[in-house]
Amino acid sequence: MSTPQGWQTPKTDWDSKDPVGVSDLNRMEGNLLAIETGERTLDPEQAPSSNTGTLRQILSWFANRIKAIMGTANWWDAPPVTLKATKEHIGAGGTAHAAVTTEEAGFMSAADKATLDSLAAGGGDYAQAVATVNSKRAGYAVYAP
Repeated sequence: MSTPQGWQTPKTDWDSKDPVGVSDLNRMEGNLLAIETGERTLDPEQAPSSNTGTLRQILSWFANRIKAIMGTANWWDAPPVTLKATKEHIGAGGTAHAAVTTEEAGFMSAADKATLDSLAAGGGDYAQAVATVNSKRAGYAVYAP
């Protein structure tokens, strides 16, 4: 693991008779500055494995999760779809989503919604509704007690 730019190895062989000199203070101050402003290289290939890690590991884990969520090559790439665009799309109606068919997934038709609403309200013919649903969704049978 690389050290931040400007980092100097700390003195570890202090003796009680050693005076603290200007070079020692400059090294300490420089290391604090290197910690605060030194460049770091993240590794977005590191997948999170726990809640404990070095600052660099945790930042790399965030980069990994951002990349995974966006599905992009790099974590810093522009998102393929923004949250604003998603919000505008949800509930847009019209031709945003087609009604479901036996061949294609989609949303429920108005007739199917009316049928389900009448069943939920205690009306309608449950057996007929089950038969209708089963006839429209080949391979997916609804259990009728």
